Amino acid sequence: MGEVVDYAVELAEKLTAAGVKATSDVRAAAPPCVLVVPVPRRDYTILGGGYQATWTVVCLANPPGDLNAATALEDLADRVVAAIGPVETVEPGSYQLRPDADPYPSYQLTFPTTVC
Repeated sequence: MGEVVDYAVELAEKLTAAGVKATSDVRAAAPPCVLVVPVPRRDYTILGGGYQATWTVVCLANPPGDLNAATALEDLADRVVAAIGPVETVEPGSYQLRPDADPYPSYQLTFPTTVC
C-alpha cells in the first residue's frame, strides 16, 4: 500500500486499540462505528516539496437521526478525540456508505497532518 493509505490503516488500528470500533475500509463499516476515509484532502501550497493532508474520520450511528443516534455520535466523537488528539472541525450530517443504501447519521471530524 502507499504511504497515505498506510496512515489511514494505522489510524484505524490506533482507534481500535483505544476501544473504538474503527476501520479504514468502507466495505467493513458496520455502524455504530468510525470510518477513517483513506483518501485525504491534499494541499501542496503549504510546504515546499511536501503537502498537508487533511484527514476525515466519520463517526456513524444507526438511523434514524434521533436522540439515540446523537448520543452514539457524541460518544464516538469524544472517544476519537481522546485517542488521536485535537481535531480541526466536527460537522454533523449524514454519510452514505454504499450507493444503494440509505445514509447514516454522522459526525465528520477533520484534522491535518504534514507529509514530506
